[in-house]
Amino acid sequence: MFKNCIFDLYGTLVDIRTDEEKPSLWHTLSSRYAYLGVSTRPEVLKARYEAYVKDEEDHFYAAEIDLTRVFARLFASKEITKDSPIVLQFAGDFRKLSMEKLRLYDGAAELLKRLKREGKGVYLLSNAQRCFTYPELVELGIAELFDAIYISSDYGRKKPDPVFYQALLSGEKLDPKESIMVGNDGC
Repeated sequence: MFKNCIFDLYGTLVDIRTDEEKPSLWHTLSSRYAYLGVSTRPEVLKARYEAYVKDEEDHFYAAEIDLTRVFARLFASKEITKDSPIVLQFAGDFRKLSMEKLRLYDGAAELLKRLKREGKGVYLLSNAQRCFTYPELVELGIAELFDAIYISSDYGRKKPDPVFYQALLSGEKLDPKESIMVGNDGC
């Protein structure tokens, strides 16, 4: 019998749809970027973002990138670091503006609460970006339902990389024989 439930997030507990190609996203971000003192056209900002993402992915092949590094690079002329409140605000704006749908699947919160009541360990192991995901967990009211939250951008690794799974197992001192992974894509 299992003692620990390890959940994926998007597509498992949360139904989400984003569109990073929306022109309105890039127009609004370009305006906000200009407000911070760096003027650039929407298409130039989008092209820079995509180039920086590709560069990060090429540099960290097969690993998970941290998008806050990409957003910080967009502000490089302002010498703003990835941990700056400006970068985190910009990342949050990016996500909100690209969001088309964000909701818990029916029964998801109840399932997590029931497992907790039954004394099970409840963990999150998600291929995601902390700058997006943690605020969404709070907004959806489920952040406090997890014993621990492991997000791939924090580890530079993503599923199915065994190193990412091992980070959770070792970090929480879980026996894999007593744990079950619940996901939507054979994670």
